[in-house]
Amino acid sequence: MTTVSKAKSILFLTNSEHGQAQVHLAIANEVLASSDLQVHFASFPDLHSRIRELQKLHASNPIGFHPINGPSTTEAMAKNKVRGWMGLSHPCGVTHAVKAFTNLPYILSPREWEDYFAIYQRCAEIVKEMKPAMVVVDSHLNPGLDMCRNWAGGEGSERLEYIVVNPIDLIHMLSMMQPWLGAFWKYPAFCSGFPLPVPWYLVLANIYLQIRLICVFFFAPRFRAIERSRKLAGLEGRYPTLESWRADEEYLCPSLPELEAPSIFVPRNVTACGPIIVPARGFAKSDPDFAGWLQRRLTILINLGSHILSEGSDAVELAKGIRVVLGRHQDLQVLWKLQSVVTDDLKAILGAELEGDGRVKVRSWLETDPVSLLQSGHVICSVHHGGANSFYEAVE
Repeated sequence: MTTVSKAKSILFLTNSEHGQAQVHLAIANEVLASSDLQVHFASFPDLHSRIRELQKLHASNPIGFHPINGPSTTEAMAKNKVRGWMGLSHPCGVTHAVKAFTNLPYILSPREWEDYFAIYQRCAEIVKEMKPAMVVVDSHLNPGLDMCRNWAGGEGSERLEYIVVNPIDLIHMLSMMQPWLGAFWKYPAFCSGFPLPVPWYLVLANIYLQIRLICVFFFAPRFRAIERSRKLAGLEGRYPTLESWRADEEYLCPSLPELEAPSIFVPRNVTACGPIIVPARGFAKSDPDFAGWLQRRLTILINLGSHILSEGSDAVELAKGIRVVLGRHQDLQVLWKLQSVVTDDLKAILGAELEGDGRVKVRSWLETDPVSLLQSGHVICSVHHGGANSFYEAVE
């Protein structure tokens, strides 16, 4: 654990995955740059290296890091590959959406109860030790948000001041609050792939999918089991995934109404401030070979987020698409973030383009922040998985 002074401190409780942590890092960067507040992070060990990178920008103001033991979201989902990773990819349409709904409880609640409650207790332990002036909590770190809500409900001796950062788009958070039951007839159901607004001939199908989704949230065995365990542990309220908005909380979202679905209703306690992005860092000096490769041609960046493992047939189909594009456009190259092994099938498809200074560079992790790549002037197209953070980075 990194220790710093606890006076006038802010504690960030966040997941370690890029899509969630990036927003917290950006907020912390602004706090450090514009105030004398002490900044602490509580997260899983994978985030520590990125905290050290942020620390380099603020050498005179040390950042505290408090590790959370237990599986991160990525690690928890990896334990159940069929219900976790594979459940993130599916074709569009009613049948496939209904099938995907059966995987949602394992994606939205990937941890077993023992791990969940251990993380809850660790978050409470950190808060009790620090006594921060404010906690900034990731809406997707369910044990941390659960702790904040229950602490405010009377678990601690002092009221805990906290704000919830929701790193995704507003419509997924607020769909069921939209006027005139808009979630049923205007906004596409989750996993459907329907157009926005929903055309008249798909309204009945959309209503059906929304009802099926509601049934999943209320009756799925996995959600019911964690609700029972929470009650036995004395936790009040609902499991945070099942209650994404509350009137007694303040929310900060890296979105704008102009970037959202048309005519979306946003409650007063939700502040949509626009993209929250960590400042771009130069990489020419730290990785000159890569910088030289990037400058040779206009680049297509393929970055499918922290949770997507393109394996097997998915990776093969994507490689085929890359081959077609490169065959038609000799002036383009591709930077592909691929969190799996480059198989013989991929080598057979892309051939010499994968070798040396070829036009396809595959990396399991992007050492250079996507923002830095996008602002370099060499990236002509950003291909991502539809994640909010990737979208906001491209918009910025």
